Amino acid sequence: MIAAALLSACTKEIDFDFHEEDPVVVIEGQVTNEGRWVTVSRSRSVTDSVHSRCLPGAYITINGDDGLTTELTYDEATNRYFSPVPGEPGNTYFLNMFFEGVQYKASSTMPPAAIINTSEFSWMPMMGERMLCYEMWAIDQHPDVRNYFWIKMHRIYD
Repeated sequence: MIAAALLSACTKEIDFDFHEEDPVVVIEGQVTNEGRWVTVSRSRSVTDSVHSRCLPGAYITINGDDGLTTELTYDEATNRYFSPVPGEPGNTYFLNMFFEGVQYKASSTMPPAAIINTSEFSWMPMMGERMLCYEMWAIDQHPDVRNYFWIKMHRIYD
């Protein structure tokens, strides 16, 4: 009887009630050492699998502590608003956007880059299989400040 109980499986179907909400404007932006970019889109239904495109028609500027005001222009090829003007760590940047008659504002301070000590690919056992993993060790110059790091990797096919 114990063996039968252990070998039998139970499944439970969970029904989520996804109620629809009216779309809202979604603004994503970054100031990096490679430039400044912003994408403007609308929220979508959780069941919508279509990737949203950046919406044209916004007027966007980014002001920095350095007194420089940069206007971002819409680039359909990259699907975003962009300016090649790089940011400087430690400066605070202020986003000012007008879109469909509404003004949006935000600000953020650019943190210093982490110092990478080592990085390598290695095969590791995971869930009964060998998987290729990327491991990186870095020094956080301000460990007492809550911060996030984004690693962007590209695989190039010949």
